[in-house]
Amino acid sequence: MHQTPIQPTKIIKTRRRTLALEINSGAELIIRAPLHVTDNQINHFLSQKAAWIQKHTKRVKDRMEKSQSSASYLQIKNITAAKLNNKLKTELLPLITQKVASHALTMDLKYKSVKLSKAKTKWGSCSAKNNLLFSWTLGYAPKTVLDYVIIHELAHIPHKNHSKKFWELVQRFCPDYKNQRKWLREHAVLLETAKPL
Repeated sequence: MHQTPIQPTKIIKTRRRTLALEINSGAELIIRAPLHVTDNQINHFLSQKAAWIQKHTKRVKDRMEKSQSSASYLQIKNITAAKLNNKLKTELLPLITQKVASHALTMDLKYKSVKLSKAKTKWGSCSAKNNLLFSWTLGYAPKTVLDYVIIHELAHIPHKNHSKKFWELVQRFCPDYKNQRKWLREHAVLLETAKPL
């Protein structure tokens, strides 16, 4: 029985000397090759690395599935972009706005606005004018993580840095913040693979 040839998602040719492969956080197979390498050489290289590719692709896909199965505020897996847009507008933004107001009152802090962001590189931000932005991907996050991100950004109102005083303020209102930060690090793949607006 002949094996089905492995099809890379992308082949990037540059002035490098060797062939290399990568499984990114979206389980995509990327080949980096020298300019002179032929398709046959690439296919031979892929066949030699088939076991490695299969192993690491499965590992990434398992992580993605585990990430998306975490208890979250919104059930936004396997829905269309239009339905996701609607959920974000009708459920996530009002929810975050409500929770920001509640935490700000508890922390005795004042902010200017709350909006959703399309950013995929950060979960939230606080501007110099205290406008708060939160990534729509928080719809995937557990409730405790969402609360932490909100408290984190609110703590930037008096502290526009990550100083000792900043973390002391975060810990005062989110004592287990280190566990929430750990979740964010372990599930950063969501930011890169989720299908947004």
